[in-house]
Amino acid sequence: METIGQRLRRGRLEAGLTHEAAAALAEVSLSTIVRSEGQTTQPRKATVKALAGAYAKPVEWFYGEGDPNEEQGRIEEELEAQPTVEGRNLSNDERHLVEMYRDTPPHLRPILLGVVEAAAVKAQEISNIGGLQDRQIRREGGNAEC
Repeated sequence: METIGQRLRRGRLEAGLTHEAAAALAEVSLSTIVRSEGQTTQPRKATVKALAGAYAKPVEWFYGEGDPNEEQGRIEEELEAQPTVEGRNLSNDERHLVEMYRDTPPHLRPILLGVVEAAAVKAQEISNIGGLQDRQIRREGGNAEC
């Protein structure tokens, strides 16, 4: 069975992060990362929690509980079970958005939501402009020039 230090190292590598990037994402010192992985010190629970967020893994995984592959399988099963919003099945595009959200590390999700909301506002603005142009063309009885 892996030690917590080995799990921390594996989690970092699976996330594709260097020691420096992991420290920056988790907002801990570089020496904390190195000492925790090297097992020269037992990491504090707050450190493991911060690293779990940076590595997009459940905290329990670092203590040898739970398998992230099982968690991913559970998520995929939920998505295949035709999730609904307001009693309506989600389209493939809507499911894709849910998958992207779930694949995003928790500490980055607010950024993702902000980007999606900004894009939705912009799309609505463009749609409204197109509608205004269509009404103007109909009122004038002409054709639009491209």
